[in-house]
Amino acid sequence: FNCAATIGACLEAVGASDYPDIEVIVVDDGSTDDTAVIAAHFAGVTLLQRQNGGSASAKNHGAAAAKGDYFYLLDSDVIIFSDTITLLVSTALDYQVDWVVGRYSTVPANNGFIHHYKAVADYVLYIPKADRHTVALDCQIGGGGELISKRAFLQLSGFNENYRGASVEREELLVRFQQQGFHSAANPLIKTRHYFPNFITVVKNYVFRIHETMRLLSTHKPRFSYISKEKAIAAPAATFLFLLLVVLQLCTGAVSAAVTATAFVIVCCLHREMLIEGVKRKGMLMGLEMFALHLLLSIVIFLSGVTSYLRIRFGSGPRTGRASGTSG
Repeated sequence: FNCAATIGACLEAVGASDYPDIEVIVVDDGSTDDTAVIAAHFAGVTLLQRQNGGSASAKNHGAAAAKGDYFYLLDSDVIIFSDTITLLVSTALDYQVDWVVGRYSTVPANNGFIHHYKAVADYVLYIPKADRHTVALDCQIGGGGELISKRAFLQLSGFNENYRGASVEREELLVRFQQQGFHSAANPLIKTRHYFPNFITVVKNYVFRIHETMRLLSTHKPRFSYISKEKAIAAPAATFLFLLLVVLQLCTGAVSAAVTATAFVIVCCLHREMLIEGVKRKGMLMGLEMFALHLLLSIVIFLSGVTSYLRIRFGSGPRTGRASGTSG
């Protein structure tokens, strides 16, 4: 939907894939920009145009027209590598699974500071350290779209179309996928590049998706291996506590500098992977700047988690909605 800025690069990368037999279907979900015009210029692309119905509905619409044995559900702001599809299919066949995921590269498709931060942050937050170099069965990591067998997708009746925006429709499908006894594989050797959104959209997406994820987890117990209690709960909570201690020290003097310093050391230990990976991949200066931003966004994550819990616990708001921007 309205992806004229990225759909061309997305389709060029698909066209350069080394996999020999690909059917490419673009679902234009009621765009008001030049998305359809750009997609129509690519030879061999089947363009399906329809009224806007949302992410889950659009994916189901494309799958209904597809003839292949596997569906690779690719968002329009993702750039694949030449071997991405080959690795997805070979992983599915080698491990005899019906769902395969890879990860985003730590080098984003766009080149702003927030984009480089988000690429490293996703790598740290969503890919368990133990699973970064080996294929993990019945686990989930990272992003970049998922390969699903046709038989599993049809048996599960596709995505839940109550999810209109880029939300947790894939996680909800994974819940039903696991409940039906299907198996998946996460292969960190499979990479894609992502056009990450701007800072405001990143914050909005965190708030929205944390709420939707917690709502899903309140009624189901899926195996989301990328959700680490240390990274998702302990680290953001400690960062928020550190902020409170700083405020108390500056405003009232009721907290000593030693206590605040100790709290900061604990925060650094809990966020150590972000600090290490940021410096290693982006250099000392940018790595430290990214770490500072990460602490700020950790507070956003904590507050979003707390308010989402309270809203879900005491009941408010619709079950689904539309996220700001696209995926990511």
